[in-house]
Amino acid sequence: MRVISRCLVLSMGCLLLASSADAQVALAGCWNGQLERDGLRWDIGLDVSEGAGGLVATIDVTSLWLARQELPSFLADERDVQFDLPWEMGGFAGRLDRDRLSGAVTFQDGRRSPLGFDRTPCRTTVATELSWRTDDVAIEGTLTVPSGEGPFPAIVVLHGGGDSSRDSPPYAFWGDYLPRLGIACLLYDKRGNGGSTGDWQQVGFEERARDVAGGLARLRSEPSIDATQLGLLAVSQGSWIAGLVARSDPSVRFVAHVSGPAVPVVEADTYAVEAELRRDGWAERDSDERLRLWQLNAEVARDPDSDEAWERLQAGIEAVRQRPWFQTNPYDPDRRSPWRTWYREVLDYDPRPVLEALDIPMLWVFGAMDSESDPARNISILEDFRRAGKDYTIAMYPQTGHGLLVPVDARGQDADLLTTAPGFFPDLKWWLYTQIDLSQ
Repeated sequence: MRVISRCLVLSMGCLLLASSADAQVALAGCWNGQLERDGLRWDIGLDVSEGAGGLVATIDVTSLWLARQELPSFLADERDVQFDLPWEMGGFAGRLDRDRLSGAVTFQDGRRSPLGFDRTPCRTTVATELSWRTDDVAIEGTLTVPSGEGPFPAIVVLHGGGDSSRDSPPYAFWGDYLPRLGIACLLYDKRGNGGSTGDWQQVGFEERARDVAGGLARLRSEPSIDATQLGLLAVSQGSWIAGLVARSDPSVRFVAHVSGPAVPVVEADTYAVEAELRRDGWAERDSDERLRLWQLNAEVARDPDSDEAWERLQAGIEAVRQRPWFQTNPYDPDRRSPWRTWYREVLDYDPRPVLEALDIPMLWVFGAMDSESDPARNISILEDFRRAGKDYTIAMYPQTGHGLLVPVDARGQDADLLTTAPGFFPDLKWWLYTQIDLSQ
């Protein structure tokens, strides 16, 4: 178990801060600030403490889904402070005057915006390492509980697609954000990542749902956790898995879905291929050919023993082999490649029968410009469920992509400067507080 000092906003990675002794004393503590430009806003937190080699500084930007991410630089000379913001947004330069750190950010395009930090009370959370087993696989995780007296409601956060551990951004973000709301958070390493054994690419969604169910069982044994107030927060691909968890484990009282599809896997992925082609501006003939190859490849993944499916894919490849785009996007010649082996396990998974069987409250949030799964199609399905009596709260945010960042243009291209969709965090907080009782 470790006790972690945090400011009232999220904490990110730390660097040694070169400074004078006076600056060390004056800067130590927690600071909050807000940066604005062109109608966008970023909440920024700074946590400075004394370490063995001088001051140690951590920073967070809630509206960029960043937690515990290392700053490129952080320097203090007397009372003058400088550091670079994440995502290469620009650099801050300011001066400390008692409980105010005042300055400005110079963005990459040379424009400047004022940024001031006010001292704020620090807070303490407690993080405990947990482990459990699913079949022959060991899963490692971290439970972070808020400061104060428990027991606390708790949420398990499910990973999106690809490799991901409890320390991976933006997944790690939730381990800081949820305890701020008074909710304990369990993050875990996906199979084959971090401290977890196994390989997520060798199993389907059912096995990964059992990994989450094992974490819920572990939570129910923790004295700091209120076992009657357990929920899931599912990000992207994790939504397909969350339904399976809730169907098999009655301790799940609610599920929040962030950009989570309500359509079958192959339908969502086909839309994602089409969106990628639109975003990258491919010519119509090239787009049609690439989409057709994707569909043929999915057929091979569905039935690798089918000679007909394999021959159709090879014929499709031969027809476009000399195209410039194919030279930079070749297809794996292995009929049973690791990707096809994994995709066979999941491509035809349809969440709708699972959702039909569940009668628990769910929040579904989407970006209107989501490029990973058609938001209009998803919302149409969910509205049908809601009209049939499901307790669903559905929200869609304009000019927002799959990561709920704005602004995104009509083709799905991100702007140079992004921030989380206005309203998302207040909406999420409101909904979570309708599902839990913090007075216990």
